[in-house]
Amino acid sequence: MLERLRKQGVVFQEIILTPLTLEPLSQLIAETLHQNTDNVHSLAELVLRKTEGNPFFVNEFLRMLYSENLLTFDLPQFPLNKGGWQWNIARIQAQNITDNVVELMLVKLKKLPESTQQIIRLAACIGAEFDLDVLSIVCNKSPQLVFLDLLAALQNGLIQPLSELDENLLIKEHKFLHDRVQQAAYALIDEAHKQVVHLQIGHNLLEKTLPEQLSERIFEIVDHLNHGIELITEQSERNEIARLNLIASQKAKAAIACCLPVHS
Repeated sequence: MLERLRKQGVVFQEIILTPLTLEPLSQLIAETLHQNTDNVHSLAELVLRKTEGNPFFVNEFLRMLYSENLLTFDLPQFPLNKGGWQWNIARIQAQNITDNVVELMLVKLKKLPESTQQIIRLAACIGAEFDLDVLSIVCNKSPQLVFLDLLAALQNGLIQPLSELDENLLIKEHKFLHDRVQQAAYALIDEAHKQVVHLQIGHNLLEKTLPEQLSERIFEIVDHLNHGIELITEQSERNEIARLNLIASQKAKAAIACCLPVHS
């Protein structure tokens, strides 16, 4: 889109978002905790080291400190103390908290109900964005049951809605909060089991897709089946997957041909 705008001579301004440096990060944490910047300086330095100033990682790191009671709020008890947010840098450092954000996300995901974890794992296989109807096919469960399992992840902010409630009080379109959340959810699947999962997803999608809908889902279906092709020994099934790949390649070729300029 930007390239097309440039060719049309449209002048626009780009804002490049860089990681936070210590000063703005200190201001952010100070305002969040209702402190002055001097009081949060050592905490800001620690957060900067752990997150490299990425705003998403900063947010998740602070949430993690709170959930682990390393960042707490004390009610005021006059005249003993004024209350407010409390933390102990030495105690936080003693926890040896990882600076790997995927691992932080894994800890958060593993606290979800097991049924939610199962749904989230399958959603991660679909992609950064996923549709409730497709997910219900993948899970072999009704959209209503799938949505109930997703609620815990929605409430914890790990996934976000992309559409409004429909007439059945379901949200159909969702996305993972961040690609690192999807990455962490995918990591919940045992490495040796990932091919099996993708193959099962491919089979479920193929089985539940009507012939007239095949063209719409062909790329999705063959992507999952190809992930698990090494597990297929029946020649007839391998031939069928080859046929589906041919359909997908023909559709891709036709799409490219439509986009090529015509020269007289």
